[in-house]
Amino acid sequence: MSRIDLFDRIVELGRWEDYTRYAMFAWFNQHQSMFNSALAFLQRPGVAWLLTEIEWRNHGRTIRPDATPIVLMKPFGPVYFYYDFADTEGKYVPRGIKSLNEFHFPERQPVAEKFLPVLQEACRYLSISYYEKAFGTKQLGEAGSREQPEIYTVDFDENKTHQANYYVTVSSTTNDTGRVHTLLHELGHILCGHIETRLRKQGQNYQICKPPYRGKDLDPAIKETEAEMVCETVCRMINVTYNPDDYLEQYGGAKEDGYTVRCVIESTDKILQAIKKVPGGQILLMSTLKT
Repeated sequence: MSRIDLFDRIVELGRWEDYTRYAMFAWFNQHQSMFNSALAFLQRPGVAWLLTEIEWRNHGRTIRPDATPIVLMKPFGPVYFYYDFADTEGKYVPRGIKSLNEFHFPERQPVAEKFLPVLQEACRYLSISYYEKAFGTKQLGEAGSREQPEIYTVDFDENKTHQANYYVTVSSTTNDTGRVHTLLHELGHILCGHIETRLRKQGQNYQICKPPYRGKDLDPAIKETEAEMVCETVCRMINVTYNPDDYLEQYGGAKEDGYTVRCVIESTDKILQAIKKVPGGQILLMSTLKT
């Protein structure tokens, strides 16, 4: 891969937000070349703090058994293996990213752990693909439009053939509570119409999720506010604690003027109705009302 190809992939056809994230990461990791910083950023979106295994051990942290190393180029040699903070375990937290530690590893909540598999199945009912992969410390997930639709049968929906044009990918390094928060946030982006898809329905395939695209002219802060409001509302409904204030602070706080309340309510309702469709989902919802 040439340098030009590499940096073109980072900015993703001119998306300024992606470039600024990379630039900030490169600034805080000046011991790495710009090219190696780009390699790390591409391999682990949201990467925050790069150290070798020995360096992490010297700081009292060990590498997670399921961690995948970030491969960087070594001058006049083969490669280096580095790890992000999210790839490690231990008590030591580097100064400056303590808030990121709480962001990536929120306090565990048993009720969230019960709802995670139900929400994963709810995605299938909503015609949205669900994946997990390793993200860096600064990122917990992403949502987008699939390049090709995923076709599958949902047994608890009368064996209907669903077509997924969207996907949600959640961090495999965070805990189940973090996965629930992230999944609901990314579902909010999709259901609120922030993501455009050019895929069309094929034949008699069933599609629950087909929101009208309205994200072109929306300010990023409005999009994040709507997604966070969906997440917080559903969390309240399922008795999971969540506070969006810290996340929205990076966008200047919640934008009370500009976001569409109706869109948030309709998106929340779609998620709750999908939960009820999943076997055991209705009972789990009712159990949270008793606590």
